Amino acid sequence: QISVETSTLAAIRLRDTDLWIDHPTGHSSILLDRSDIPPKTDYCLPTEHITPFRTLIPRREEWKAGSPGYPDALSFYTDGSKLNNQLGGGVFSQQLGIPLLFQDT
Repeated sequence: QISVETSTLAAIRLRDTDLWIDHPTGHSSILLDRSDIPPKTDYCLPTEHITPFRTLIPRREEWKAGSPGYPDALSFYTDGSKLNNQLGGGVFSQQLGIPLLFQDT
């Protein structure tokens, strides 16, 4: 048996992807007259992105021999963290001369 919570969450996902039709009776009324449900969420359908890019996540041993990766590839190094409701991060590419740091306090 499916719970009301599971059904409600499924109905919200269907509504926010324009696959839901409200109806005043039956199961379709699950979202009507509910002040605890926002009129719209940021849910979107997952999509697959096919790109010519490859991601390489080397093991520690591979770094010991030097910078791992393909000889002619552009390399980007990223890092980020959150602590005490503050966040920050950075992006670095030696080939493109990109040292980008950011923080949000």
